[in-house]
Amino acid sequence: MDVITLVPPRCWLARLSGRNGLVRRSDRVQALVAVTAIVVVMLAAPVAAATGTAVHDVRADVYAEQAQHRHSVLVTAVEPSTTTATPNSVKFDVTARWNASGSYHVERVESPRFVKAGERFPIWVDDSGNRAAPPRSPSQAGPDAVGAAVLLWISVALVAAGTYGAIRLRLNRARQAQWDREFAALTDGGGRRNRQS
Repeated sequence: MDVITLVPPRCWLARLSGRNGLVRRSDRVQALVAVTAIVVVMLAAPVAAATGTAVHDVRADVYAEQAQHRHSVLVTAVEPSTTTATPNSVKFDVTARWNASGSYHVERVESPRFVKAGERFPIWVDDSGNRAAPPRSPSQAGPDAVGAAVLLWISVALVAAGTYGAIRLRLNRARQAQWDREFAALTDGGGRRNRQS
């Protein structure tokens, strides 16, 4: 039976602190950038969690306020609905009237189905009786907070990875150019070694 042991990679730390003569300065710079990127990504996790908590608190308050100040009223269609078909849905628009908060309103609204003149259906309005979007459930604050936290953390991780990748690419080009110069110094252009006269 073969036993596999996993050893955590220590190459970046060894490049940073080791005294190996074969480790170039560019290797140490690349290792420093890699370690810095990992630390930044790790430190971004609690910041993202705190941001998620703040988003949750704000959204929960907003959604609770919406629930207090928006309510459903029955409106009466003034004329039959007009239908608009799109590839993925069918939309019904109708001119409707309603009385809310002591004021009379006539507006073009979206109906849940095709309605004839005189039919009634519900819509959401605010405290002034003006049309409003339906209130969001306070439980939606949780997914909003998780989404904000994950988006922030992933953004930081992508920036850190992109920065590391860009620096590594430049260092690789510089190393390749250095190798080309050193190889050219060893040969006379035909693949033969230089001879001392």
